[in-house]
Amino acid sequence: MIWVKLIGGAVLGVFGSGLAIMLLEKTVHSRLEGTTMFVAVVVIYAVAAVLGAVLSGWIGGTWAAVAVGVLLAALAAMNTFAMPHPIWFIPASALAIAAGCWIGLRLLQATVSPAA
Repeated sequence: MIWVKLIGGAVLGVFGSGLAIMLLEKTVHSRLEGTTMFVAVVVIYAVAAVLGAVLSGWIGGTWAAVAVGVLLAALAAMNTFAMPHPIWFIPASALAIAAGCWIGLRLLQATVSPAA
């Protein structure tokens, strides 16, 4: 049963964060261009990582949230190498995803932990 929660949480987290990225990037790409667009995409990655970590961690625990962070980083790397991006975008997106997952885990721990 623990594997179902772990895998289900990771799948839900990736789906939720992917949906957020898709919807927000569609809006950003239609309204912004140039460096401003890439900065907005980095922010979108961070927000989506927070969302994915909270969703997956809520269902599957810490390891599901970590798995979502790893999968988001892999998907962002594939996207970065598939289309031209500025050189600063690669470390910025990696840092945004890592920070977003960490923040998501901290938010989850703060809401689930018992009051002191």
